[in-house]
Amino acid sequence: MKRIAIAILCIAAIVLIAASSAADSLWPASRTAATYADKCARAVGDLLTIIIVESSAASHEAESQTDKSESANAARGTGLLRFFQQLGLSAKRSTAGSGSTTRKTELADRMTVRVTELLPNGALRIEGTRATLINAEKLEASLTGVVRQQDIGPDNTVLSTAIADQKLTWSGKGPIAEKQKPGIISWLLHFLF
Repeated sequence: MKRIAIAILCIAAIVLIAASSAADSLWPASRTAATYADKCARAVGDLLTIIIVESSAASHEAESQTDKSESANAARGTGLLRFFQQLGLSAKRSTAGSGSTTRKTELADRMTVRVTELLPNGALRIEGTRATLINAEKLEASLTGVVRQQDIGPDNTVLSTAIADQKLTWSGKGPIAEKQKPGIISWLLHFLF
């Protein structure tokens, strides 16, 4: 009888231990899923870091030259026009011009954007803005575009050169930006000439 009571107690203890271990875990399910889940942006609202590496260079040269000459002669006047001895006109005009422009732009930065739409082909539409205020100078950056999921690195970053339909704008307002604008005299001379 004693053995049966001990066996029943052992079975009850095993059942209780099994039931309590199945009920709770030390780590919530959401936390364990995040530990092993892919951390790359995949859904609307996810964040993605863009490594901005933009470099562009353009050069243009133009040259033109024109020549034009005209002449007219009239013979000695007769009759009422006798006082005209001989009339001769000549004109020559030439113009030459040349010009060249060279422009080079380089931009390096990092910016975090938000996924705003998951497109039917699996691509992600992204959008982000950043504003910085330094010594009364306000700098604003804005970036929009479309990113393919396979271009996202394991550290949840993507190069700006891999963004389709990219629109990247930088603007500044404040004392430094105001000083870089041409004055009214420069503007007037540029307008006139």
